[in-house]
Amino acid sequence: TQEFLKEEQEEAPLPQEELDAIKAVAKAEQDAVVDDEDDHAGGGHDDHDHHHSEFKFYSRPKQRQKWGESQVLPHTNFNDLFFDLFYVAAAYNLGSLIRASPTFLGLLYFLGCFYPIMMIWFQKTFYDSRYDAGNDLFHKLYEFLVVVVLGTAVLYIRPVAYLSTPAANEDIFVFSTCMLIATLLAIGRSVDIIRNVNGEQGAKRSGMTDVKLFSVMALFYLAATIVSANDHFGSSTGSYGSTYDDTNNSTVDSMTNSTEGARRFLAGGGDYGDTNHLPMIMLFVGALMYNVGVLFLTFRSEFDKDFDPKEAAVPINIGFFIHRFGEWIMLMLGESVLSLLVVPTQQGDYYKAFFCGMLSITFLQVLHFRSQPHEADEHALRRSRKGGFIFIIFGQLYSAALIVLGTSYKMILFEFVFAQDAGEARRLLLDAGYSAEEIAQDADLLRYLAASGPPIDDVEVRQQHVAHYFCISMAIVWLCLDVLLLAHKGLDFNLKRCHDAKCKRNQYIGKAMFFTRTGLILFFGTMGFYITEPTLLSFLGLMGIIVQLGLRLGGSVAFDDETLEDVPQCAYNINGPKSLTCAVSLRLQQITGKKLPGKLGSCSASDKPAP
Repeated sequence: TQEFLKEEQEEAPLPQEELDAIKAVAKAEQDAVVDDEDDHAGGGHDDHDHHHSEFKFYSRPKQRQKWGESQVLPHTNFNDLFFDLFYVAAAYNLGSLIRASPTFLGLLYFLGCFYPIMMIWFQKTFYDSRYDAGNDLFHKLYEFLVVVVLGTAVLYIRPVAYLSTPAANEDIFVFSTCMLIATLLAIGRSVDIIRNVNGEQGAKRSGMTDVKLFSVMALFYLAATIVSANDHFGSSTGSYGSTYDDTNNSTVDSMTNSTEGARRFLAGGGDYGDTNHLPMIMLFVGALMYNVGVLFLTFRSEFDKDFDPKEAAVPINIGFFIHRFGEWIMLMLGESVLSLLVVPTQQGDYYKAFFCGMLSITFLQVLHFRSQPHEADEHALRRSRKGGFIFIIFGQLYSAALIVLGTSYKMILFEFVFAQDAGEARRLLLDAGYSAEEIAQDADLLRYLAASGPPIDDVEVRQQHVAHYFCISMAIVWLCLDVLLLAHKGLDFNLKRCHDAKCKRNQYIGKAMFFTRTGLILFFGTMGFYITEPTLLSFLGLMGIIVQLGLRLGGSVAFDDETLEDVPQCAYNINGPKSLTCAVSLRLQQITGKKLPGKLGSCSASDKPAP
């Protein structure tokens, strides 16, 4: 490579872009040689990019890559996979929260728990994609603390009846405290970057920016913790319906040893004390403040012409992020699979809805990974800062919608369970000695029947809520997939690539696909108002996903962006960085006379862009 550069500079200088790309290839080759030597010396590699021969108490975090350098995908980190296991439980508990309260209030509490928990994952992923903390005791202990805090927070993702009553239950207080501690740990990690990072000056500035963003989040989490603590420790109401007797200084449990006391305790199910939704609202808003800060930084260069984003940020290893985000989506889809499989089986239409749900989730994962790029050069984060921001925001919304969709399938299956067991609680009361007249006239017994059955006793109202959850979450999933796809290429590219008169046929196909997708999203978003039958909902959901998958495959055939020669008449159909990479590869192959390994070796003469 060095001989080639010297020869070209003396005889026929290359364009600066191509020259920079060749230098990046050369640097990557040198780095690979150094890494190989380290691996042989240490007998293998660690969870990151390199192997440390000595286990240290502390090592400085290292910036993974600089602006303009080629990016090398880190080795598989099994600690990340272990970390993700906690999100399997988090997704399941979030689904249980919705199923226990399929209302607007339940949705608020779902989002209030989901976004703070999700932010911990994104904070860790963005850190790991920019820095390598090394194999030292200090950072291992830090990761251990994060896992402990995360696991405790997941444990306290409970139904709305518990989270909304801090005076009687500690759940929201413990959850808020865990979110506060997790954010303080993130601030500490950023301070470590500011003081000790081995990298460019922009890394220190990026660490300072992270401290500011995390501090705003921490203020909201602190407020939620203080409010919930004030309610819980300043109230005379004990846990789960117990009351405190100031006269005897003892706790008098509402469930006594008498039969009447037991009956009243059972009949009072669901009454957990005074509600306070303010802590959950603060948690939700606090998590969103991070996105607001990133939005400001993304568009700062629009009104501050002197601001250079590269001087205040660290480049992300996009290949690593693609890999981790794919694993994250698998976790969300895994919750759907778990929701479908952990349901008591019934006869009749139950199996129709079950198999429709299984096929739908299977096709949905095909649709997702068929829509997302697998190469860093094709990702929205590489295309532009705005495209990357749109991808992150809608990726988060997409993740939440996947959990709600999976839980909706579970609620659909439970409709068959409720239909089968509708009289079970009533039969138990009759067996216990109650007469039909006592059950009909005793309000407490009627409350017990409601508490021991489905979350909403009215079948029609309950199925209406389930239909809204199912249909709207499905529509949001499709909308987010389309927005993510647009973020990778850009709106202008998708609108202009076939503006040429020679692309008239594709113009008609593109318009037809656009109106079909839009109509399908609008239809499903409103379908819950007039269709609530569980089996029909699950069948229409399957048909909708199949149509979406067909549109995606048809679009790939009609608008093939893989090579320039497939659509030479479309002036805007270009591959960007891929064409430059292939040009560099061909020039290097001409000099060395050998085929290059890996992706570079797959380029042919037809891949080289026209002058």
